[in-house]
Amino acid sequence: EDDENTIKKAYKKMALKWHPDRNPNNKAMADKKFKEVSEAYEVLSNKQSKEIYDKYGEQVLKQQMNGEGAEAAGAAGGMPGGVHFSFSGNGVPFSDPNDIFRQFFGSSSPFGSDFMGFGGGFSDPFEGSGMGSRSHGRFGHRRRQAAPPEPVEQKFYCTLEELFRGCQKKFKILSSRVVTIDVKPGWKAGTKVSFNEQGQTIKFVLCEHPHKWFVRDGDDLRWKCKLTRQQAKRGVQLTIPMLDGTEVKWSTKGDQVYHGSCIAIASHGMPIKGGPARGNLIVEFALTD
Repeated sequence: EDDENTIKKAYKKMALKWHPDRNPNNKAMADKKFKEVSEAYEVLSNKQSKEIYDKYGEQVLKQQMNGEGAEAAGAAGGMPGGVHFSFSGNGVPFSDPNDIFRQFFGSSSPFGSDFMGFGGGFSDPFEGSGMGSRSHGRFGHRRRQAAPPEPVEQKFYCTLEELFRGCQKKFKILSSRVVTIDVKPGWKAGTKVSFNEQGQTIKFVLCEHPHKWFVRDGDDLRWKCKLTRQQAKRGVQLTIPMLDGTEVKWSTKGDQVYHGSCIAIASHGMPIKGGPARGNLIVEFALTD
């Protein structure tokens, strides 16, 4: 059982790494490697074919699988004495690599593209996922029903402006079906939206693009204001461009401004989910000589 799990884990890792759809700039090499990974899995996951491979090598095994028989094998320097291993796969070539991949992951090509162009497709979407038991009917194994695949998590990104006003994101998933995510004003990084496609659950996880001058802190927005010590002493008029295109004006005259001090401007932060209220705008001062 441990060997079987190790073989499956290795197949999963290498099949995802060398899937042709994930290597569009090196497709010839990816096709070759993807096929080799598939063939290696078929050999190692079947006891009889693994014994042939361990004893006589890859060339003899392929001759047996292609029905060339003991004579050809002996000519190749493989099985001595005309020994012939007969098994249910004899005379049938290796399976289509896409068929094996599909039996593990529910699709021969899971690397769908982001429909709107915000980042190209899934990145290791099945890393860490469980794998259902595939059928080895070609080698005479009893067929078993595949276990449901583990949910797949896929990141998607929004700007702070998009999270302020809300937006829609469209993506293609396993079968090229287009799904829409309605991002609500005030959503936070880590928010998850799930879809089910062909028995596979896909969870989209919201991530936030860094902003040029604001840093989000919960429902608040933080802005660092750099002033000289003379400006801090005499006071200045601040004009802060906001995410909705408006401006906030604030005077520091009469305030004690020192390095690291902050002021809070109420209700000028991010929308608070579920209501019209907003967080605060926090201005933090950094003084220079």
